Amino acid sequence: MQAAQASAPDALLPDKSQIFSILNWSTFTPPQWSGFTPPLTIGTTLAEPGAIRTDFGGAGILSPELEAYKDGPVGMLRQMAKSGYVAPGDPVKMANAILDTFEAEVAPPRLALGADVYGYIKTALHARLGQLEAFKDLETDCDAA
Repeated sequence: MQAAQASAPDALLPDKSQIFSILNWSTFTPPQWSGFTPPLTIGTTLAEPGAIRTDFGGAGILSPELEAYKDGPVGMLRQMAKSGYVAPGDPVKMANAILDTFEAEVAPPRLALGADVYGYIKTALHARLGQLEAFKDLETDCDAA
């Protein structure tokens, strides 16, 4: 391997700054900002369902309770299931919403399915934007003069 690298003309081997520039551009620049149009028209959608109405928690579905998991998130979910919690999400509507994206000219990059998950995602994204804006002056003052 080293023999091949040693014999290759230096002009064919990019230097470290070129490699970093390529990685930096491709990794941190979304295609819609860079003007790059992918050659294929295949879209990808991240479907994120909220709580869906199922018979989870019905008779015979829950395993025996373990003391180590009685409290915390697992215990909370168990209590919800046993208490008859009715999730807001309609599985048929969610499936149809996913199918509707198949006909879209441009696939949505993210599809929040249900008002509950829409609210969670929106809150999280606003928090991230606030974190970004809090240091805007410092973050944007890193360009060459």
